[in-house]
Amino acid sequence: VLVLPLTGKASDHIGRLKTMVVGAILVGCLGPIMIWIISKGQTVQAFFAQLAIGIVLSLFGGPMNAWLVEKFPAKVRLTSVALGYDLAHCTASAFSPLIATVLVREYGPLAVGAIYPFFALLALIGMIISRKTYRD
Repeated sequence: VLVLPLTGKASDHIGRLKTMVVGAILVGCLGPIMIWIISKGQTVQAFFAQLAIGIVLSLFGGPMNAWLVEKFPAKVRLTSVALGYDLAHCTASAFSPLIATVLVREYGPLAVGAIYPFFALLALIGMIISRKTYRD
């Protein structure tokens, strides 16, 4: 939570898209490795792996709300962003536990790490096909 405002502020200077792309790539690459570390069951290593995931996710999540708002004209911003964001968030949040359970049952505990690159790829595709703003 403390890192989110810092990454949001950094995106004001670096650019929201650049910050989020770095975050998505790092989540996709490091997520499976951090899941592997967590799966070893060693408390200290698991803590730092979860901390690393949180920091990397902050690179994506910190600037995301401002990035989303800037995609729409001021007249429809709130409704457009709220509806789209909430639907996407609910869909991803609703099915992630189910997908994780199936992956663990069918392929083992390390397969859960595949969720990170999958959603990172979806995020990158979404950022690429979205229209540009003055901050990108």
